[in-house]
Amino acid sequence: MEKEWLRVWRGEYGQAPGGKEGKGQRIDAFVCPVAPHPVPPVDRWNGVSYTSSFVLLDYPAGTLPVRNVKPGDLKAEIPEDAGEPLGSWDKVNRELWTKVDRSVYLGTPLCVQVVAPKLMEERLVQAMGVVDEAVKSQGVAGGRERAVL
Repeated sequence: MEKEWLRVWRGEYGQAPGGKEGKGQRIDAFVCPVAPHPVPPVDRWNGVSYTSSFVLLDYPAGTLPVRNVKPGDLKAEIPEDAGEPLGSWDKVNRELWTKVDRSVYLGTPLCVQVVAPKLMEERLVQAMGVVDEAVKSQGVAGGRERAVL
């Protein structure tokens, strides 16, 4: 598995246009969710798979708060055509939105996770800086002091 991931990082994985095996672009880092839900009440976290995979692969990763949950965010609903939950974890994630008082989420941080290749901590910090500056330039960062590594 590590060899395949190394090929992904190097841009050696996948298909080139026209269906031929090709070389893509090197990936410096990528940005992904920390969890499939906002910060839940104590003992209700249900998204360790979003971070544990990178821990198991020994990839450096850090989280950045993007903004806090606002009252308008609490009005969102799961679409009726979303279908049945995909499994037990998805069921719990949906319940974290439909079966709790959503006001517990107000003011909690919405975060993203930045991941870099193994032994590339400096690249991670640089990528986190780029993401942080992009968020700040949009004026949506609210009340945060620093990234958590």
